[in-house]
Amino acid sequence: MASTSEHRVSEPPDLSGPMLKFLVGNRQQPRYVHESVLDRSSAKLGSAVKARRHDDDTTIELANHTLEAFHIYMNWLYCQRIPDDDPRSHHTLDHLAEAYITGYELKDNKFKNAVIDRFIDVSRSENALPRASTVDIIYEGTSLTCSSPARRLLVDIYALFFDSAAVPDVKTHLGRYPKAFLVDVLDAITKVRPMPRESGDLMAVDGRKYYETETR
Repeated sequence: MASTSEHRVSEPPDLSGPMLKFLVGNRQQPRYVHESVLDRSSAKLGSAVKARRHDDDTTIELANHTLEAFHIYMNWLYCQRIPDDDPRSHHTLDHLAEAYITGYELKDNKFKNAVIDRFIDVSRSENALPRASTVDIIYEGTSLTCSSPARRLLVDIYALFFDSAAVPDVKTHLGRYPKAFLVDVLDAITKVRPMPRESGDLMAVDGRKYYETETR
């Protein structure tokens, strides 16, 4: 069965036009992308890129993004696929989360959708919940969009698949989880768990479960 992350196009990109220079990360490392390749990926992308251009009209700053994330994005722009990473490394989901934020800020929905599919593929391979670091990257990067699809994906994964095996790791890194995420998960759990008997009547709880040993 083909991976859900294979979003391919039939025609190769046009590489005859001008190139734009991206200054990526705190060290402002230059990376070059054909303008036609950007236009092919998303109509909204053009306006998002123009808003970030310098006076020379060919340079775009992405100071808050990592090189790993931008390389994933470049691979998508030219090859229309998300590069494979070692699914056994927990850094893989972090890199995908960072790449999603790059697509989020550049308004490239095609790329974001491909990242979502790859994220799900890797999560299945790991058979484990995304770590707190991954959650933090998504929530920090989408702080202006509470209804972000990436946020909803993380919340749904935790609400549906959180179990006793995940408790130790979550407790260890509890302080790293955004409070908004924890609230979102609690809200989601109330929607996906079975309704309690007695129509949810709290008085149906047996108080003897909470008794302490009495002494004279």
